[in-house]
Amino acid sequence: MWMKKFFLRKEICVFVALVLFLSAVSFSQTEDLKIRVRVRRANVREQPNIEGEIIAVVKRGQILQADGKEGEWYLVRLSLRLEGYALPGYIHESVVQVVGEEKVQPETKVPKRRLEERPVKFGVGLLYETSIFYDENYTSASHFKGHFSYRVTEEFSLELSVSYFKAKVEGSSLGLSEGDLSVIPVQMSIQKRFFLYEKTFFYVSGGIGYYFNSFSVEDTSMSREEEAESTLGFHVGGGVEYFFKKNLALKLDVKYCFVSTSGSWSYIDPVTGPESGQIDDIKLNSLLVGIGITFFF
Repeated sequence: MWMKKFFLRKEICVFVALVLFLSAVSFSQTEDLKIRVRVRRANVREQPNIEGEIIAVVKRGQILQADGKEGEWYLVRLSLRLEGYALPGYIHESVVQVVGEEKVQPETKVPKRRLEERPVKFGVGLLYETSIFYDENYTSASHFKGHFSYRVTEEFSLELSVSYFKAKVEGSSLGLSEGDLSVIPVQMSIQKRFFLYEKTFFYVSGGIGYYFNSFSVEDTSMSREEEAESTLGFHVGGGVEYFFKKNLALKLDVKYCFVSTSGSWSYIDPVTGPESGQIDDIKLNSLLVGIGITFFF
C-alpha cells in the first residue's frame, strides 16, 4: 500500500515539475520575442485592427519587444523618454519579421492587400488662400481653392487644384492699365512627403499650371479695351499636414508661381481712328499661402 502512495506522489511531483518547466519555457519565449520592422515605415495602432488610431510610426530596422499576438497583430511596447514607462500598441505581422528567423519572405512578395501600412488614398479639400503678387501694381487677393489629391505611395502624391480670384491692377505705362484682372489657375503638383512626428507630415512640391486670364479696363473712354492672354506657368512650394482625425487633415500650403504672359490693347481715337498694339511681358508672379481641410477616403 505504501509503495502505491510513494509512486503516486512521485508521479504527481513529476507532473507538477513538467508543468512548471513548460510554463517557464513559454514565458521565457514570450518575454524574449523580438520583432524587426522590415518596411520603410510602419504604423503602430492603439487597437489590433486597421481602424485603430495610429499612436506611433516606426522605421525599417527598428527592433520591438513583443508581449503577445492577437490574430495577425503583435502587441508591442514602445519605449518613451520617461524612464521606466513603455507605451503599448499593435503592429501588423505583414510589416515585421521575428528576429532570428532565417527565411523571411521578401518585402516585395507581401500581398498589397495585407500591407495596411501602404496607404493609397484619395482626398478632397478646400483651402482659404491669399495671392500676393510680386509686381506692386497688383493688389493681393483672397479666395477659396478646391483640390483633389491621389496618394500614389506613402511618400509621393499627385494634386490637382482649381481656384478663382480677382485682383485690382493700379496701372502701368509698360503693362496693363488700371482695371480688374481675373485669374482661374488650374494647377497640377507632385508632392514628396516626409514624416515629422506623430500625425504630422511635411511635403515639398512642384508642378505646372494653366492660368485662364481676363482683364477689364477701368477707363472705357474712346472704347478702350485691353486683354491678358491665358498662359502656362510653373510653381514650387511645400506644406504641412496634421491628421487630427483618421481621415481629416489640417493643411497649410505655400506655393510660389512663375507666370508670364502678354496682352494687347485697342481704342478708337476721335481723330486718327482705331489704334491697337501689343503688351509684352506681363509678370504675374505670385506667392500663394493657404490653409484648410482635406478629407481622405
